[in-house]
Amino acid sequence: MANTGLRDTGKTILNRFADTSYALEFLKPSNEAESDGKLALLPTDVSSEMERFQLWAANLGLFVVGDRSLDYRMRDHPTVKKYAGKLLSGLEEDLSRSKTK
Repeated sequence: MANTGLRDTGKTILNRFADTSYALEFLKPSNEAESDGKLALLPTDVSSEMERFQLWAANLGLFVVGDRSLDYRMRDHPTVKKYAGKLLSGLEEDLSRSKTK
């Protein structure tokens, strides 16, 4: 999250959700997760979480541009903005790892 804003990280997260959903639906055999004793993650689960993320982002103004955006409203609170950025970056990393497993 070096020089990227919260909005940019949020957009990357949406892309990671889409990548993960695609990987689950088209790239992995349906019984792979069950064969190694792990719970299967379904594309519908990922879609549901993506919808929840989009609702959360919309409520906070994550994707809004201008003075109503989350980035703008946090401009005077760098500690809170940095923490929010770390949380978003963590989600992005988790989603990146989930599609490669």
